[in-house]
Amino acid sequence: MKGIIFGILSLLTGIIILSFTLLAIGIDKIAEVFKTISLPLIFAFLTIHLVSVSLAVFRWKLILSALGHKIPFLQLLQYNIIGFSVGYITPVGKIGGAPARMVLLDRDKVPFEKGLASILIDNIVENTFDVLFGIIILSFFFLKLPVSFVEVPTRWRVLVLLGCAAILSVIIIFYYRMFTGKGVFYSVARLTRLTRIPLFSWSEKKLHDVDKLFSSFIRSRPKEVFAIFAISCLTWIILILQYKVALLSIGQSSGIFELLMIMGVLAVVAVIPVPAGLGVLEFGQAGLFYLLGLDPRVGIVFALLIRMKDFFVMIFGALFLFQIGLGSLVEKQGKKI
Repeated sequence: MKGIIFGILSLLTGIIILSFTLLAIGIDKIAEVFKTISLPLIFAFLTIHLVSVSLAVFRWKLILSALGHKIPFLQLLQYNIIGFSVGYITPVGKIGGAPARMVLLDRDKVPFEKGLASILIDNIVENTFDVLFGIIILSFFFLKLPVSFVEVPTRWRVLVLLGCAAILSVIIIFYYRMFTGKGVFYSVARLTRLTRIPLFSWSEKKLHDVDKLFSSFIRSRPKEVFAIFAISCLTWIILILQYKVALLSIGQSSGIFELLMIMGVLAVVAVIPVPAGLGVLEFGQAGLFYLLGLDPRVGIVFALLIRMKDFFVMIFGALFLFQIGLGSLVEKQGKKI
């Protein structure tokens, strides 16, 4: 019941933020920008997005193959889109799609531990690149490279850079512990006493097994590890191109710094507990475009283009979900756990 109330409140909050943003900028002014949209470039934008999704699915397929489970690409593509759709409509953001993907792997007789390990490896590698690029963005911003549009007090600049160094240290420690076989997930669960909560009482042994699978993967599969990191790097390059084309479709040119800042806002929105980032996405992009000295109307239209793309993906996810029937799988997985 508390979860339902939280979901309704977060949705209402998003609607209020969206309404405020649209009214503050002016719906008629936003409509003027929409009239300049280039349909061929929109098609190119969607095509590039399909390429980036395919790369992400191929990375997941590579991880599962290394763990001993060869699943057809198109099947994993369906699972990935369903996972995205579940995460998109829930207040927990992209994190919410991971359990759905894990449950769907049960259809292919993937053990719980291996399914969880494959998704953790996939998400952690992806998030590692997100964090590293985030650190680069913050470093550019606070070190005034290559531009400076906001005067930041020295003490705040130092604190943020120290925070970036701390986060980088956590990443290094995580991979060090995994590479040396010491594990992380089981230790964190014990340290936080998560396993003492009845809901997570099952997790102690399973997380220990996940630690072993993760460590074994990193130590014994150097080619696969290199490949998934290379795919993640290539995915980021394609994402930059994707957003570059999206902006060009509404007549906005942009440099690499602006694109990285825009992607940074998208990454933050993805973890804010509002379904579909409603309102937060539009407000964030409009505010960023204003700070960058660009037209905030273009920022809102850009955000709406992203939203329309995500909405169409969610529709496909719902169709796949209806075809597969997730309800029976959840019940089956619940009994298994």
